[in-house]
Amino acid sequence: MADPFSFLVENLHKKVHVHVVNGDVITGVLLSVDEHCNVLLERFTSQAVTKGEAREGGVITVGMATGSADGRKKVKQESSLTMYKDADTIRFIRGSVIKYIKLAI
Repeated sequence: MADPFSFLVENLHKKVHVHVVNGDVITGVLLSVDEHCNVLLERFTSQAVTKGEAREGGVITVGMATGSADGRKKVKQESSLTMYKDADTIRFIRGSVIKYIKLAI
């Protein structure tokens, strides 16, 4: 049985589905992987599983609740994820947010 890192290295330049902890699935061609399971994908698309986030024109705004000094909760915009379909676009995904990676068949 091959170890997971070797399996990924053997499948470089193949199409994969990367499932991340927030439920999103990023599909693209695996360019690189390192010992921390950080990956680079090219020609990728994102499919977001939304739970109340605002969606406008392919952009998903992700918010994070933060506490204030007076005890009230406010929402701070943390990042925006865009649906890309550009052959020249490369996406870095940190290994700590990856649940699993599977080959696209």
